[in-house]
Amino acid sequence: MCSNNCEQVSKGIRDFIDKNADFIGKSREFVKEQKRRTSIIWEESKKIYRYLANVQVMIVTANQIECETLTAFFAENSGYDLVKIGKDKVVYTFFKINDCKVVHIEPTNIGAYTKGGTAETIREALKIAKPNAVLSLGVGFGADYTKSDLGDVMIGRQHFSYDKSAKVVKDGIEIKVLHVEEPDNYMLSRFKSNINAEEPMKGTLLKNAFAVLMGNMVTGEFVIDSKEFMNMILKPFELFGIIGGEMEAYGIFEEIKLCKNGKKSKGMSHCIMIKGICDWGNGKNSVKSESHPDIGKNDLQRYAMMNACEVCKQFLNSNEMFSDLKIMGVRKKIWSWLSNRGIKGKKLRVTF
Repeated sequence: MCSNNCEQVSKGIRDFIDKNADFIGKSREFVKEQKRRTSIIWEESKKIYRYLANVQVMIVTANQIECETLTAFFAENSGYDLVKIGKDKVVYTFFKINDCKVVHIEPTNIGAYTKGGTAETIREALKIAKPNAVLSLGVGFGADYTKSDLGDVMIGRQHFSYDKSAKVVKDGIEIKVLHVEEPDNYMLSRFKSNINAEEPMKGTLLKNAFAVLMGNMVTGEFVIDSKEFMNMILKPFELFGIIGGEMEAYGIFEEIKLCKNGKKSKGMSHCIMIKGICDWGNGKNSVKSESHPDIGKNDLQRYAMMNACEVCKQFLNSNEMFSDLKIMGVRKKIWSWLSNRGIKGKKLRVTF
């Protein structure tokens, strides 16, 4: 039964590539071209607080393809004005999405609690950055190829950990304690008000169409490329209607909660997960289209990430998005004041 199911999934991926080869190829060339054209300004780390002073949103990606695609996508919308500043263990990239001031950070390793992973990176970043909200932007796997398509974008309503308090048994895994992470109503209400999930979304750069799905997801530390393993981790959560899975949610939400409770970033707890579907957790390294053998898993990741960026852009369509939130953190207030007033009568050179 599984082999038949796996073959159906593989055929579905091949058919998708055949029908969308132009869009997928265009996303690859777009990222390559933008990487060549984008000018990146490296600044001294001592200037970082000037750039962080008015940041509203922090974006976290998980791997190099996600990072390159995000940078290319928003360089197009920011006039290639990207500023990178390295401090301690983190590299911060500053740019704008519409009128919203954004900082991007990238872990050096995939997963939540791996060395150099999402949890460690965001923990370091939140020591000095005081964003009003955090967006986890990237790609993940879809749970059911009959209900969604590659390139569709998932919005996490609840995130269920499959590797915390789990016991491996003969027929699969048993979840002893349910670990659930979820965005607060503040983020969900703003997402629903800005994104119409009832209608397909149109890509502004690729001119493609894709669906936006809000639902429950699983999260864990494994890169999944096995239908049997995926079925095993999804089974305990069948009642929750899982739409897909990813690797970073648990670490991000936990670190934000710890930071809030520790009063290092008092009041900042708003987070949401935006993930494009790039595979079905099976055969991602081997599926090839006979008519387009040059298209592989990296191309599908770029395409899915481009769609996730489109959703992010639509979500942050106004600088009034978080206007009812106060600027958090004493240091951020001081640098915001200095940025607006200048030091000793001299206006600071703040390009962001």
